[in-house]
Amino acid sequence: ALGLSAFILILLYLRFELSYDRFHANADRIHRVSVRSVQEGDFKEDSHVYTPPMGPDMKKDMPEVDEFVRLSTLRSAYLNVDNEIFKETRVRYASSRLFQVFSFKLLSGDPLRALADPFSLVLTEKAAGRIFGSTDPMGRSVRIGPDNVYRVTGVAQDPPDNSTLKFEVLISFATLYRLPNMYLDWNGGNQYITYVLLGENATQASVEAKFPAFLWTYINETIAPYGWKNEAYLQPLKKIHFHFDSASRTALTNFYTFSAVAVFILLIAAVNFVNLTTARATRRAREVGLRKVIGARRGNLIRQFLGESLLLTSLAFLLGIGFAWLLAPTYGRLLDKQMSLLGLLNPLSLLSLLGLVLFVGLASGIYPAFYLSSFQPVKTLKGQLASGG
Repeated sequence: ALGLSAFILILLYLRFELSYDRFHANADRIHRVSVRSVQEGDFKEDSHVYTPPMGPDMKKDMPEVDEFVRLSTLRSAYLNVDNEIFKETRVRYASSRLFQVFSFKLLSGDPLRALADPFSLVLTEKAAGRIFGSTDPMGRSVRIGPDNVYRVTGVAQDPPDNSTLKFEVLISFATLYRLPNMYLDWNGGNQYITYVLLGENATQASVEAKFPAFLWTYINETIAPYGWKNEAYLQPLKKIHFHFDSASRTALTNFYTFSAVAVFILLIAAVNFVNLTTARATRRAREVGLRKVIGARRGNLIRQFLGESLLLTSLAFLLGIGFAWLLAPTYGRLLDKQMSLLGLLNPLSLLSLLGLVLFVGLASGIYPAFYLSSFQPVKTLKGQLASGG
């Protein structure tokens, strides 16, 4: 039961890791644009942080691109609300199509207009509660810096823990074009991230094939005399967590490590069960002998012992589920992630767990069943059971 509960808890963690960014309805079609910088044939840098014209020009020149979203890197800002200052550390500039391309839920405001106008601001539910308390923040004014006043145009649901894209305050991207010295052209500052939504029939390869000519038109022709060249490619949204994030190597190592640990724990529990059952065989030797004397065949005994093993495994599984249910909240706080057994209440997960019970029950019981059923009735009834090995 303890082995199964540990296995289930690790399974929750593994399932959570695999769920990153899959809650977006368009997850299969969303890609992040990344750019490699090359100088004189030598690789210099690979980064998804680049200049802001990438998205609009891709949509203009590539029919495969249905929509784009631009965001700034995370930054801090001091929000002045009625002369009370709040320091926010998860602030991003975001383009107006954010809520159409991604499945972040807007609790208040118009998804099409919330980030459309300059000096518009969207808060997450947590940030709104922290800054405005229980009052409705819609339409309220927020001052950032000495001169700029923003209006709250939306309240969004907090991004889930399994989102690679984090934010608490969103400022409309159009605002950047009203601020001085922002360098928003192709030769501007590399502070922005571009996501593209591909068309239903478009492929990653078809877009990437157009990047050489596209980049030559907009930037590479200009920087070629200096020996520089940019090469772009797409990062599928569902692969970012394990392959393209700053912590991807750690995440992938943890995933494989804990997968191995889960299997190892289950293996230890199964081997212990086999050892204990086999060690108790002498207590059941007379039972086996008596059953054989009154007509039981070896196949009957094997089925009996396998049935007992399955029954014990099923009972242990129910106990393991109970332990896991009790420990899940503490386990979630330990990992700083939302862990719930409710995530396993779907047909695929339930079938997998049922298959696990059957496999563990049969695998654990098969050796004891064949061992116990092999006893010779005359010797066992006379108490002459051989020992050793």
